[in-house]
Amino acid sequence: MFVLFFVIVFIAELIVASKIIQIIKKADAKICTVNEQILSARPQIKKGITSVRIEINKIHLSITQIQIKLKKKKEEYKIVLLKNILTGICFLLLNYNAKRALTTVELALSLKDFISSLRKVFNSLKA
Repeated sequence: MFVLFFVIVFIAELIVASKIIQIIKKADAKICTVNEQILSARPQIKKGITSVRIEINKIHLSITQIQIKLKKKKEEYKIVLLKNILTGICFLLLNYNAKRALTTVELALSLKDFISSLRKVFNSLKA
């Protein structure tokens, strides 16, 4: 009785093993065909990747150029702003009497301190 049971279990294990082996063979064949397709497409993939890298480098260079232009414009606007402020201060000094001129000078000095503190804040934000 036990012998018959073990024979049935053994035959069932052989059937399951043969099915697993068939599945593995089919999967191996599919993997081999996919591998061949990938190997045949490899030069095209490589060309595509290199063209993408070239485009990314071009974009990076253009962004760098834009950053440089923005820095130049920022410096130009700072210079224009400071010239306008100095012109306004000079105008106030020339139009008012001496007492008001001293108040204007004090205002200008406090404005200068304010601008220098703003520069420190902007420089600390950059770093």
